[in-house]
Amino acid sequence: MNLWNRLKSIYDRFTDVRYVVIGACTTAVSVGLVALLTKVFHWEDNLSNIVSIIAAVIFAYVANKIFVFRSHTDSFGALAAEALKFFAGRAVTMLVEVFGVVFFDSVLGQDVVVAKVETQILVLVGNYLISRFIVFRKKPPRDAAEAGEEPPAPGGGGQ
Repeated sequence: MNLWNRLKSIYDRFTDVRYVVIGACTTAVSVGLVALLTKVFHWEDNLSNIVSIIAAVIFAYVANKIFVFRSHTDSFGALAAEALKFFAGRAVTMLVEVFGVVFFDSVLGQDVVVAKVETQILVLVGNYLISRFIVFRKKPPRDAAEAGEEPPAPGGGGQ
């Protein structure tokens, strides 16, 4: 098996690896956008940070749903509930991110991009825990029919 196939096999088998890959992409969206808005377009630091967080959260929901947790919803209501839990969880970590960047940038006087990267560590861990154990957790099937198994034959004992 060549290196590419080995890496793909690991990626396919491990949710944690997929989360790190998508998390890195989400961080790149967030940090890249704040850098673009502040350094190229000269937007105010905190406004740039909030806009970058919103863009990154939308990207993260779609990417985590499809590529990381491979979540499937059967109805619009289930999709809306899943998205609501995801966005609520991200709202909590957004507060950590906003106040973390404000603290490092405005209080400690660090560059906004450095402050942004520092807060990403806390945000990444918090987001993973919320996504894995609250938003996209696998629910056990309620019965054999939901699991796609054949029900036991009447009067036929177990194996």
